[in-house]
Amino acid sequence: MYAFKGGRPVDGFQGAQPESEVRAFYEKLAGGPIESPIEGLLEQASAALAEENFEAAHGLYVSVLEREQDNETAIGGMIRCMVGMDEVEEARHFVDNMSDVDRLKAPIAAAISALELAETGVSGEDLEAARAKAEANPNDPQALYDYGMACFAKNKREEAVNAMITIIRTNREWNEDAGRTQLLKFFEAWGPMDPASVAGRRALSTVLFS
Repeated sequence: MYAFKGGRPVDGFQGAQPESEVRAFYEKLAGGPIESPIEGLLEQASAALAEENFEAAHGLYVSVLEREQDNETAIGGMIRCMVGMDEVEEARHFVDNMSDVDRLKAPIAAAISALELAETGVSGEDLEAARAKAEANPNDPQALYDYGMACFAKNKREEAVNAMITIIRTNREWNEDAGRTQLLKFFEAWGPMDPASVAGRRALSTVLFS
C-alpha cells in the first residue's frame, strides 16, 4: 500500500494491517484524526442495545465483526443481543466455541455472566409466584433471593437490585454473602454504565457504609 503526493510516493506499508493501524496511516497523511467507522458502528450498536432494540444492535455488531473479527466489544454485544432476543441456546453454542482466552476478555466475560443468569429460564408465571412468596415472607432471604433472580431473568432491573439490597441490609451474612455476590454479577452483566448498575452501586455503598 503506497500513498502518493505530487506523483511521488511519500509513505506506505506491506501486508494486512488492523483497522486501527490503517487509520493511523491515513491520519498521518491527512495531518489530523479520521473518524473510525468501527467506532461509529459500536456507538450506534450500544445505543440500540440500551434501548433494547436487540435486532438493530445485533446487525450493527455483525457489521463491526465483518471488518474486525476479533473485536471483543462487538462479540460481547452480540452475546447480549442473542440473550435479549431469547436466543439463549444459540448464545451458549456461540460461547462454547470460543477460546478460553477470548472468554476472559472483559466485555465478553460480562456478556457471558448475562447469559448464565438468563439460562435460569424463568417464566412470567415463575416471576409472579416468586413475587407473591417474597411479599408473604419479607424476612425470608431465600424468598427475596429467588424473587431477585426471577426479576433479573425477566429484565426487571430495579426490582432485582432492590431484592438483593434488602437481603444485604437485613441479613448480610446469609448464605456466605450471597446477596452482595449476586448483585455484583448483575452489575457485571448489565455493564458499569447501565442506569441500574449506577443506581445499584450507589445503594450498595449506602448500605455497606451507613
